[in-house]
Amino acid sequence: MSFVSSTRKPVSIPSPEISSKSKAAGGEAPVTAKTGNQVKAEKAPAPQTVFRDGFEGAGAGAKAAKAGGVAQVGNDPAYREALKTQRELSGLRQELGRVQLELENRNPLEKARDAITGGDNDEEKKINELKARISTLENVERAQPAEAVERARFTVFMDRMGELEKTMGKSAAATIARQTYYNSPVWNVGGGTPFGASEGAINAAGLPHSPDYSSGVAVGGYSGRMRTPDGQEVDMGHVACALDWQVNEKRVPDNYLLPTLPPTRIPNPFNLQTVTLTGDVASAIKNTARGDNAAARADTAIGNEGKEDWYGDIDGLNLANRLAQNPNQSLTQVLGDYYGKGQYQNRIDEYATHSRYIQRDDRGQPLRDAQGHYVVDKKKLESEAYTFANILSPKSINNPSGEVVDAWSRWFNQEQDAARNN
Repeated sequence: MSFVSSTRKPVSIPSPEISSKSKAAGGEAPVTAKTGNQVKAEKAPAPQTVFRDGFEGAGAGAKAAKAGGVAQVGNDPAYREALKTQRELSGLRQELGRVQLELENRNPLEKARDAITGGDNDEEKKINELKARISTLENVERAQPAEAVERARFTVFMDRMGELEKTMGKSAAATIARQTYYNSPVWNVGGGTPFGASEGAINAAGLPHSPDYSSGVAVGGYSGRMRTPDGQEVDMGHVACALDWQVNEKRVPDNYLLPTLPPTRIPNPFNLQTVTLTGDVASAIKNTARGDNAAARADTAIGNEGKEDWYGDIDGLNLANRLAQNPNQSLTQVLGDYYGKGQYQNRIDEYATHSRYIQRDDRGQPLRDAQGHYVVDKKKLESEAYTFANILSPKSINNPSGEVVDAWSRWFNQEQDAARNN
């Protein structure tokens, strides 16, 4: 990714020994930091009987038509119950975030006065009550079928992204979406948002996520694993990363400082590729130690990244490319076209039209091998993923990067075969 300006100041990030993959851990809340996020929280809605989105209808589990649309799940009782829970969770989190932001946004004098007089006691009581209600609902969520929950989260994600874009604007909506799932200092500084989002801002956004918060410099957010209406796993956190880096590319700094002695300035390694697919290949390299049976262990590492991650990476890059081609298109439009019209079902063919890792002929068309698979530029992918892996962890220097890229290429071919057979 080429950055727009060479005059922006470099920034410094914590020493990274990180993974680009979100892991659920503990139940701790995000650290509240100085933030410019102002998210409009809506009051918890009453249970709805009329649904606004286009992802519900007859035929749960039916195969989607190639010509348009997606399989509908609206008549599935488990999905409808999960959707009710997800909408209630979103509403309560928005209400919680509104109260938290009121406290977070007080000036220092107001905070000091309230600490002495107990002026914030009512708000703290309200916060505790809302957290208890959310916790109860999260336990309900845990007891529901996982697939129904993930489908319902996807529906609510699509609804909330449209509402956030309407109230916050395109740029801020893309950023708070990414920060819901990736809000650690490493991600924020690399993306040009060094202060991150506060707990109140993330709650007020009301985007769906797993209950468990993953702390540390690697992620600092929630899992965004969801399912499209036809049941395909996709990590919408990865999609959100791509949207944020594309929509706000002018904000991304050109350089950052490694916290060495003395500090070392290097080109910012966090770009549209490394926050998506290249970063996950790098993560697999980092997790594949040198030794015997490297090819088999590389296949395992690629599989461990998760199909939802690879789909999220490819979908995010496809959506980013659409926005690059038409910068005036809204997030609501690009997400609605891609997911609402079933265009994601051709994700690999679309990816091949613009990916830097697919070889091309003299006319710029993607090359295919004798089996009809797109020809991956393994040399380029290995070079860029290996470089990023060594930024994630210098211990990756001797890891078998070539075998990992070969393993990803095998996964990519298998996905093409599966798509042809469906």
